[in-house]
Amino acid sequence: MFSDYTHYRHGFPGANAEIGNHIAIPFTPRARYRCEMIRLFNLTMCAISMVLVVSTASGQETALQIPGDGMIKVIGSDDSASPVNAVFQSGLDAYYVQDYAAARAAWSELSDADHAISMHNHAVMLWRGQGGTQDRPSAVALFEKSGALENPVSLHALGTLSMNGWGVAKDADQAVAYFEQASVLGHGPSTYNLAVMYWNGVAVEADKDVALEYFEAAAEGDYVRAQYDLAGLLYDGSTGRRDFKAARSWFERAAENDDPFARYNLALMALAGEGGPVDKDLAHEQLVMSANAGTVPAQMRLAGMLATGEHGEAVDLVSALSWYLIADAFGAEGASENAKMIEDALSPSDVAKARAKALQFKPASNNPAPATASQ
Repeated sequence: MFSDYTHYRHGFPGANAEIGNHIAIPFTPRARYRCEMIRLFNLTMCAISMVLVVSTASGQETALQIPGDGMIKVIGSDDSASPVNAVFQSGLDAYYVQDYAAARAAWSELSDADHAISMHNHAVMLWRGQGGTQDRPSAVALFEKSGALENPVSLHALGTLSMNGWGVAKDADQAVAYFEQASVLGHGPSTYNLAVMYWNGVAVEADKDVALEYFEAAAEGDYVRAQYDLAGLLYDGSTGRRDFKAARSWFERAAENDDPFARYNLALMALAGEGGPVDKDLAHEQLVMSANAGTVPAQMRLAGMLATGEHGEAVDLVSALSWYLIADAFGAEGASENAKMIEDALSPSDVAKARAKALQFKPASNNPAPATASQ
């Protein structure tokens, strides 16, 4: 019997989302949980098989989606040798302690001196109304001035504004032009958005070959979102060919960039020997890091392995229970039932240990795992 979980790797924006640092959410990776009856203390375990799919509510062939998500981020300077850097840095320091008036004053001063990054940051604050009066027309003007100085982040912002009709006329063709300018300057999110637009045929004629070129360019530029999605395309054959070796390589690249779902998928490929040799140590390492980051499929998979000794994992029912309790808190189907069955097999003191570990859990890349009963 199949029980499907849909995990959104990138959440959709809330109602107040405005300027996007990205505009595209291309894939909804779905981990399909196949529940198998495994007799261990009368425990029903769920073994997870990886199915990377591109999903839609209708279940039809998937098109990539382009909502606007997130806010433009205030960016740091990579020009440490600049004589204006001390002023810029003072603005950045003030911004991060929420002294928005001081940050806005510093960046306003540098904007007047045609410092492109400061213009962008000043525009963000004008758009949001941070540190003073909200003034979106002036924000757009600063984005345009910064973009004219070949600041790709501002060009990307203008593309997002044009795509959504925020503060400017809604104009998909203009959005494409802005993204193309930013892409030429090596901006990963813009290159990625072009990939999505060509994949879907949004404002351009659909062309998967061109889309793949943009996906690959963004991925080669170390844009993790493109690395992850390119791996998914190669894995599920949406490109017209399945290439497990290339998919595994891109999941590895995305995992190196701390993408928790990439870690999870890499672990499953390493367990199955897909695209490379079976590597149980790698799989364990990646599952633990993914589970610690709050990836529910990884938590369920790790719990199952700890409970059953699958793939040579040392049986550790206390840690298995802890992971099931954590997954249950995230709403994982079957986690509560499995937790109850393990509790029935443990002493009250061991159950208390597992519950204490679960209560201490906070999703983070460096969150300590409930890996062994002795911890």
